[in-house]
Amino acid sequence: MTRFKALSIQCGVPLGLVVVALVLMLIGPGSAQAGDERPAVITEREKVLSAQFEKELVEVTERVHVAVGYGASNSVLIEGDDGVIIVDTMYGTEEAEHVRTAFEKITTKPVQAIVLTHSHSDHIGGTAVFARGFNPDIYARRVMGASSTKHDPLSEILALRAKRQFGSQLPPKEKIAGIAPVERPQGGIGAGKLAPTHEVSGAKEKLSVNGVEIELVAAPGETVDHLMVWLPNRRVLVCGDNFYYSFPNLYAIRGTPYRDVLRWIRALDLMIDLNPEHLISGHARPISGEAIVRQTLTRYRDAIEQVFVQTLRGANQGLTPDELAASIDLPKSIADEPYLQEYYGVIPWSVRSIYGGYLGWFDGNPTSLFPLSPREEAERIVRLVGSKQELTKAAQRAVAEGDYQWACQLVDHLLALDSDSLTLNAIKADALRELALQQTSSNARHYYLSVARELDESP
Repeated sequence: MTRFKALSIQCGVPLGLVVVALVLMLIGPGSAQAGDERPAVITEREKVLSAQFEKELVEVTERVHVAVGYGASNSVLIEGDDGVIIVDTMYGTEEAEHVRTAFEKITTKPVQAIVLTHSHSDHIGGTAVFARGFNPDIYARRVMGASSTKHDPLSEILALRAKRQFGSQLPPKEKIAGIAPVERPQGGIGAGKLAPTHEVSGAKEKLSVNGVEIELVAAPGETVDHLMVWLPNRRVLVCGDNFYYSFPNLYAIRGTPYRDVLRWIRALDLMIDLNPEHLISGHARPISGEAIVRQTLTRYRDAIEQVFVQTLRGANQGLTPDELAASIDLPKSIADEPYLQEYYGVIPWSVRSIYGGYLGWFDGNPTSLFPLSPREEAERIVRLVGSKQELTKAAQRAVAEGDYQWACQLVDHLLALDSDSLTLNAIKADALRELALQQTSSNARHYYLSVARELDESP
């Protein structure tokens, strides 16, 4: 029996159409300012996502439960004869304590194994809490953490950009849900990390833990170290972050190495081929019912493949990343699926990342080989316009006319000449706040608002 209905069915209207209509309403006259009453597009998307993140201990099937809405990600309890297996351990110790308490209301059997689907902090930060008192085996991919180790020399800029992407410095009223609830416990983030005791090195490893048959399947996707958990006798698949309730984050603006999109597509092929009856992801409510799971995974896969194929096809035709990012979208047949809306990942960012992953930074235009520096270009733009004052007025007019992207681009020329100008920083901050209001992606909105706040606070 299918226990969970797609939200588009519950709402009665395809969500994509709702979002498009509300965006059109939003960008018309009278849109609210950031921090005031939320615009309609944000209010509606929050209603949609609140259903995904409603705090609940969900029984997926017999002896398999998932804690949804307890924190930044989900944690799974798999009950065996005399012990349990935990899959993913939350972001920090406070979240993990809440989930452990909830799980112990189901069973107090000892934790005999912990599986970590990948190395993102929100999936491993509470491991010590679940391990406390038990000494369980801890399983992960041998390459766990490989996606981040090369960035150690860039820790400062990565930390800054991560704060902006996730809106860490923003008040809750300015933040919106992406693939996790906005308000969640913050104590002990990362404090409960433990090293794996068993590393999965091959494509698949079969285990038997307390009467539970488990297959650990290598499935590189959002990270190179992704590991899926397949329970063949119960037809339950725990897929980590290779699926969530949003168009996938094929590129993270906080800064990551290239996320191999083709391998992500192949991981979804593996998931589909398993023919699961129950799908548990790291950031959404579980989906049950063989047909709906297959349809969901297939359309999710097709969406990624469409963006991938269109990008490479356009690149072969000589189109630049800018041209491709402005023209590629999902086919109408899948564009309205609620789990493919740009709540987190964004298609234009994905296009640019795929282009760069295959062809590098050069867009093919010889003008781009040795461009003027931002300062040199700004000096020439100012001379062309007549003066800095005239260019400033043009940027102010753009804000007044609602042309916020153009305002930012104009101001950036001026900031290349005078980065400390309070007037220029204020113009850009205003434009960024307005751009933020138009975003359905939490990453985009938070980045805009975070930088606007930094500009407001600049000396």
